[in-house]
Amino acid sequence: MGSVVRMPTYRIEERTEHRTVVRAEDRAEDRTVVRIEDRTAPDSAPADAELSWQETALCAQTGPELFFPEPGSSTREAKFLCGMCEGRVACLEYALRHDERFGVWGGLSEQERYALKRRRAGRR
Repeated sequence: MGSVVRMPTYRIEERTEHRTVVRAEDRAEDRTVVRIEDRTAPDSAPADAELSWQETALCAQTGPELFFPEPGSSTREAKFLCGMCEGRVACLEYALRHDERFGVWGGLSEQERYALKRRRAGRR
């Protein structure tokens, strides 16, 4: 039988107006990573109101390789993290509005976003 792949687990430990603390535990590699987003800096506010959801986005606390994996790689971790993010819906709408063609946005892959756009277009 094939080997079992263990995914890191993510847990939000603290969320306040000024900071979010996310703990990622990877038992396969026997490591724990704690990411802290500090939003108290004056330049942390997005210049564009359309991107304000990024202030609390969990993806901002991880590397882009998780959300833009190599072709054929799993998007499961990115989608899991998106599922816990309060900015998920705004992120997805942004991606659909701007025709983002690569990566995971709002918990959906490129193919899933394309299918969603086609379904929405069919209802009009």
